[in-house]
Amino acid sequence: MTLARTKRPLVVGAAILCFAAAGVLTPSDVRSQLDGARPETHIEPATLSSPPLVPVLPSGDAFAPRVAVDDDSRPALPKMLPPSMPRLPAAAVAARGVPMSVTRVLAIATGSHPTAIVEDGGSERLVTIGDPLDGSEIAAMQDDSIQLKNGRRLSLEPAGHAP
Repeated sequence: MTLARTKRPLVVGAAILCFAAAGVLTPSDVRSQLDGARPETHIEPATLSSPPLVPVLPSGDAFAPRVAVDDDSRPALPKMLPPSMPRLPAAAVAARGVPMSVTRVLAIATGSHPTAIVEDGGSERLVTIGDPLDGSEIAAMQDDSIQLKNGRRLSLEPAGHAP
């Protein structure tokens, strides 16, 4: 960046003006910590009438990984599930030549906006809570499964499983 000959004196003048303003605006009662002289003022220490402070021990390690325990409470299922239609065995469907729709959970990402990748009828799609899936809606997503509103639970497929 090159400055014209008329702009250089303006920049130099502005720099000198800033330096002078910093010197003028500096508080006069500020002292350096390296200065050995102490002020002559004497302040009496205040007497405290409160009990001394006691350290509080933490109840657990805040940085320890979270462990799933079987004692965790499970979400309560609805008392009365809607009646479901009986399904034909896979052999009977294959014998008639009608392809059977299989829903598989391939990946789950939890967080503030949980999403999952599911394979439904041979096509993969991205779903979130409230989306229709397998004849119902998604109610909740955990780390290893998707809970549907009709009470069904779709588990996450193992990573090594290939169709």
